[in-house]
Formats: sequence, C-alpha cells, structure tokens
Amino acid sequence: MEHLRKITNIDKVTFALLLEEGKAKINELEFHVTLTRMQIKKALTHLVAQGQVAYESSTQVYMLL
Repeated sequence: MEHLRKITNIDKVTFALLLEEGKAKINELEFHVTLTRMQIKKALTHLVAQGQVAYESSTQVYMLL
C-alpha cells in the first residue's frame, strides 16, 4: 500500500501561486485557499527562505522562481 503525504499549507500556497501564473500579492492568494493571512505569510516566508519564491518589497509581490 502506498503512503500519501499530507498536503501542507506550503503546498496550498505554492498551488495558489501557480494559479496566479507565478506572481501574486497575499490578498490575491487568499482567494484560492482557505488559510488565514498569517498562515499564508508564514508559508511564503518559508518558501522565500528555501529560495523557491522571490519577494519584491516595492510592489509586495511574491514570484515563483
């Protein structure tokens, strides 16, 4: 039997970024997932630290790399 791993908030936020064509603000991601703004921010911070997402502070936009 195959083990399926649990879908994490990071997975959900990554998928929401994909739906937004790889570039979005936090409020645009809220439309796609049922997470709080703080949960989305925490997932994005983790993705930025891993180097999978870039953050542009002047426009407050997150972009998949």
